[in-house]
Amino acid sequence: GYLVLDRKGTVREVNNFACRMLEVSKTDLLNNKFTAFIAPRSHADFSSHRREVLGSEEIRSRELLIFGFKRGPFWVKMSSVRCPHGMRLSMTDISGLKRMEQELYLHSEMLRRVGDSVAAIDARGNIIYWNDTCTRVYGWQRQEVLGRKLVELVEPQVSREQNAEIRAKIKRAEQWSLELPVRRKDGTAFTAEVTCTPIKDNTGALVAVVGIARDVTERKKAEQFKDEFISLVSHELRSPLSVIKGALKMVIMEDGMSPGETREMLLES
Repeated sequence: GYLVLDRKGTVREVNNFACRMLEVSKTDLLNNKFTAFIAPRSHADFSSHRREVLGSEEIRSRELLIFGFKRGPFWVKMSSVRCPHGMRLSMTDISGLKRMEQELYLHSEMLRRVGDSVAAIDARGNIIYWNDTCTRVYGWQRQEVLGRKLVELVEPQVSREQNAEIRAKIKRAEQWSLELPVRRKDGTAFTAEVTCTPIKDNTGALVAVVGIARDVTERKKAEQFKDEFISLVSHELRSPLSVIKGALKMVIMEDGMSPGETREMLLES
């Protein structure tokens, strides 16, 4: 949209596109204050923008929230320059871009604050994303790891067969999960449950791999304790039966008892 405002902010010229953006007629715009179409939260920004434009020969730009008659508030990028009458300005609707920015921000915040470690690498294995949980778990700050090789930092211990399987799944853009030992910045190791998802662009080229990792050290300890406890209990339960069985065999052998006499003895016991 294109408009010309005088030094008092009154609309003196306007094109049809600006009228369509604001959903009003030229009659509604001409000879009226343009501030009537500026959202209250952007009034101060617009006033500052006008002062900058009127006091300079350069083109000035500002993102402002304005009103459409039916659609309500929406974002525009306003580029303005001083002219003999006041200021000449053009408006570009950036409401879609602002929504995308907001969605990206929300997604970024969710990933940053999630309880699991979330990291992403590009096609060359360089770290391009590292959330706050990664910092807490591995000890590396975000600014220390961005652009570095992930495998050189956490040193995942994978076998040749596992490595080949992982590469094959990445090539097929398949998600994969694995438990493997990894290393912290201080050199200590722990077991991580890792789930990775390859990301491809619309041409099918690999652009990133997003990984979610969880420290399962305590879970592994609990599983080991449970297995040892079950083994111990099973052994203890089997031991008395083995003793009884052995004693009975000795009695039978020494007394020369028949099977029928053995059954009778057990029933009387």
